[in-house]
Amino acid sequence: MEPAVTSYFDKDIENLELSEFEKNGLQVYRNYTKSLTEQRQKEFVAYINAKSFDPAPLEKMLQKILQEDARFLPVIASAFADDELKDLFAGAIRPGIPGGKTAMLGPYGPLSTFFNRIQLGYAFDLISADILEDLDLLRSARNRIAHEWDIRALCDFCDTKHIQKIIEFDMTPLLSAFGSSVSAKTNPAVALRLRLIWLLSRLVGECRYYFQAKRLGLDPQQLLLKGPSINCQTMSTKLAVDYTIKLASQTES
Repeated sequence: MEPAVTSYFDKDIENLELSEFEKNGLQVYRNYTKSLTEQRQKEFVAYINAKSFDPAPLEKMLQKILQEDARFLPVIASAFADDELKDLFAGAIRPGIPGGKTAMLGPYGPLSTFFNRIQLGYAFDLISADILEDLDLLRSARNRIAHEWDIRALCDFCDTKHIQKIIEFDMTPLLSAFGSSVSAKTNPAVALRLRLIWLLSRLVGECRYYFQAKRLGLDPQQLLLKGPSINCQTMSTKLAVDYTIKLASQTES
């Protein structure tokens, strides 16, 4: 029996009703594009990893998420996220812009507010859309707290539509994986803390590579799935895991 001949072509190209010459051209182009993309990914990650990354501010924020009254977390987390977005735009704005970066980010500029930064970050795809959508919900929850003078009126703040939208995804399995028997579904304050841990950790990582990858025509998600490890995202994720474990332990004590 003659050995089976292994096709040179990928399965989808093999199945096309084309001549061998045409299939060969498609396969060569795909192989070249894949090889070039992988090389660009490696060079990009090396460039990002060469930059210093200090995880201390994120860790300080995650500590506050565990320690502070849950009713004030939207205010604290929004302030942290706003600083991250401000730094993101400061790095993303082209040098030499008329009026300077300060005018853009100043009190009368188009990037003067948290809401403006969320909107323009979304419009120009500088951060994953789901992160910015959650930050907008967080901003709305913050506004309600900031305009309420009687703290007793905030007793039901976890029941508001903005908070409920943030915590609608059941993260109980994540708590269970780290030894907690508490249900995030029945404990909205715990669910909010857990969502903020992962939301802000993702934000910190993406602020340092996402828009730059986009500018180079690279897919940020593919970088995480198939490319070399991105230090800032790896370190942020490790902190998120560490503080998820602490939260799980805290719910059992």
